[in-house]
Amino acid sequence: MDFSFTDEQRMLQDSVRRVMNELATPEYIRECDREQHFPEKLYAAWVDLGLLRLPFPETYGGLGGDVIDMAIMAEAISYKSFDFFTALGASLFCGLNLNAKGSEAQKDYWLPKLLSGEIKFSVSISEPDAGSDIGAMRTHAVREGDNWVINGPLLFRHESAVERGRH
Repeated sequence: MDFSFTDEQRMLQDSVRRVMNELATPEYIRECDREQHFPEKLYAAWVDLGLLRLPFPETYGGLGGDVIDMAIMAEAISYKSFDFFTALGASLFCGLNLNAKGSEAQKDYWLPKLLSGEIKFSVSISEPDAGSDIGAMRTHAVREGDNWVINGPLLFRHESAVERGRH
């Protein structure tokens, strides 16, 4: 069995490493850590490289990459800082979840915006006494007719669009 990369995969690895070496300087890494800000400059470069498009089907503007392509990309970005890959990975994770479970209308609307860099997705999970430990969270949702009822130790109450009279 041959485990060597294809020419395209070597080009991907070289391209990502080149951008990371150019932009993710030690000074930029320290600045992001010190200021605790999102690496906008890097994210824009990743969009330009097509990295957000890599794992998505061509139907939505993706490149149809595979898990090896994703591993190559993740390693090249994480070499400088794992935090940088999590900045990209959150959008990819949420977008791939939408691709797997969303309706065609949702995918048609949101995926092109994500892949072009127009929007970013994030994972926002927290609860008192659990933080981001999803195994310790007690909040749950139960469907009641056309509505969902959310119960648990939420920090705030969020009215749904239905409750405000909007649909």
